[in-house]
Amino acid sequence: MFRRIVSIPKPWSSVHSFSTSAVRSSGGLAAILEQVSAKKTPSREDKAASKYANRKPQQAPPARKKKVFVRWATGSEKAREIANAVVSEVLSSRSDGRLRLIVPEENRIQELSMQEVARQLDLEVHSLRFLKNETDAAGRPLPLVKRVPVREAFRLHADRIAAEREKELRNKGVAASRVGAKERRAPDSKQVRISWQISPTDFSNQKSKEIRGHLERGHTVLVLLANKDAPDSAAKLSPRELARRSALLDDLAAILEGVNCSVVRSGDPASRVELKLVPKASQQVDRNALKEQRRLQRAEKLKRRLERHGAASTQE
Repeated sequence: MFRRIVSIPKPWSSVHSFSTSAVRSSGGLAAILEQVSAKKTPSREDKAASKYANRKPQQAPPARKKKVFVRWATGSEKAREIANAVVSEVLSSRSDGRLRLIVPEENRIQELSMQEVARQLDLEVHSLRFLKNETDAAGRPLPLVKRVPVREAFRLHADRIAAEREKELRNKGVAASRVGAKERRAPDSKQVRISWQISPTDFSNQKSKEIRGHLERGHTVLVLLANKDAPDSAAKLSPRELARRSALLDDLAAILEGVNCSVVRSGDPASRVELKLVPKASQQVDRNALKEQRRLQRAEKLKRRLERHGAASTQE
């Protein structure tokens, strides 16, 4: 009546990730537990460690160099512009602004920063002049700068600007005689340009008065007669044109006869002629005296005008 039920065990191969050989050997259960512990899921800390294991360490960004700012408390705008030009030369050689400063009045050389120089320097009296680059003990460039009177700095700056402009003009193909004309003039000289094509009226009313005025004030005058469009051209001219130019030179000589000055002539009427007019000592007039004379003339003219106005009011 009773029926015997025989249970058939499932094979160990159906159990996930466990083999029957592991169960049969040395007790079975211990081996199974060992396999389970070996396949245990790694912890969060282990995952994080493995994630960053092969990452390269980040390098710190390079330190930024501080810019050197120089502020001037004294001096005109032009004086500051000249001093800033020297500052630019110093910083282009040495970014931290270190330099050697020569102080001629005290016969000493200092090594200091550009900011310290700016605090010590009075641009109303002194300025700076860049001399050259030397080297410090570490072999780095160290600019050598000299403290100079502000008038000398202005003169050096003007000479440098003139040299740069001359170079620029020469690169553009401008004739050397035109470029050097200004430099050949004395500091108190004046230049008057006259075109060969000028009309007799303009010559007598404008240019002749301009020349006489400069000479009466004691200025040396450089008169340049040339073509308006091509000052250095030496094209073949007709006899009529040559005669007209000779007549113009004769008119100019007649004007200068009434002025006490020496005349040095150079050039050729076929191209250009230069006249250097130097007033003699008796002709030179003190500028202050001339200003005073003009002031008195204006005062006298104003007085006569007021007298006429007063007389007209009385008649009314």
